[in-house]
Amino acid sequence: MVAIMLKRESQHYSVVFASGATVWAVAAGLVLMADQRLAHVSPGACLAAKVMIIITSALVCVRWGAGDATLERALFTGIGWAVLSIIAEMIVVSNFNQTWHPLIGSPAQPGYRDVLLLTWVGAPAMFTRSLS
Repeated sequence: MVAIMLKRESQHYSVVFASGATVWAVAAGLVLMADQRLAHVSPGACLAAKVMIIITSALVCVRWGAGDATLERALFTGIGWAVLSIIAEMIVVSNFNQTWHPLIGSPAQPGYRDVLLLTWVGAPAMFTRSLS
């Protein structure tokens, strides 16, 4: 009986992980599109669009992907999203030898970078219903 319950839990976590990774991929694509369209027009508008995309994606992930998400699981998802963003940017920089920073922000603008990183981490936690 315990083995069956553990198996159900591990399947549930794998579904939550897969849905979180899928939502991150869609959000990252939308953030890239916003960066291409708005970065040269207004950095502030670009940042606002990116934050709204990430928050909307977090709402989708928490409400439909993991409806019973706790604060701990939502923060874990947010940390995973930030790590995936950092890894994606490291892969692009190492393979193309050029600066690239639309997902986590430019080092030249540390305030915008902080806002983006905190949004990746904290956005899923905004929509949780229970603490544990």
